[in-house]
Amino acid sequence: MGGLGSGRRSHSSRVCVEHCRIIDARRWVRLGILGPLYASHGAWSSKAVTGVLPLHLHYELFDRWDGPAVRVSYPRPNEQMYYEIGMHTTQPRLGGVRWWFKCPMVCSNGRPCGRRVQMLYLPPKGRQFGCRHCHHLWYESQRQDARKRATAKVYKIRERMGGNAVLGGAFPEKPPRMRQGTYERLRKQAQEAETKARRVRRRRDI
Repeated sequence: MGGLGSGRRSHSSRVCVEHCRIIDARRWVRLGILGPLYASHGAWSSKAVTGVLPLHLHYELFDRWDGPAVRVSYPRPNEQMYYEIGMHTTQPRLGGVRWWFKCPMVCSNGRPCGRRVQMLYLPPKGRQFGCRHCHHLWYESQRQDARKRATAKVYKIRERMGGNAVLGGAFPEKPPRMRQGTYERLRKQAQEAETKARRVRRRRDI
């Protein structure tokens, strides 16, 4: 499984958690897939998400040298995925058993991630389930906050110039007492912030 899904992604290519198929250990417990007698196999389907059809996945739970694990298989365009995901259990203070997945993805340094998580994600164009960190995922709320911050910066600069704060309008003229270098620096910052706000909005609308 070396290298499946490994490598960095550019900031602009990051997708939202809400657009991913998700394996949730807590939900699998509620469905009876995980529990005291976990040596089982069967089929499970993810929920449909925006622009992505449900994923039909086959699983087989078993014991391996480092503890319980689940072997998953599911179809992708022109290939059949088949790999193992390690698992871990802990005992909460109030009793019972809590299940965790070990992220199976390979980090940029070539080492397995192994991060203990209760949710694993498969982005729309991804091949392998992995943690939010490895897939560089956003929450939709983070995108909205990023747009608000960028928009607020544009407003602040435009108002400082004494002009219209509306995005996309003509940039204000240089105030009489402002140095040309300061004016050019602020105009560049406003343009970059406005571009960022529009880019975040486009990603949100996809």
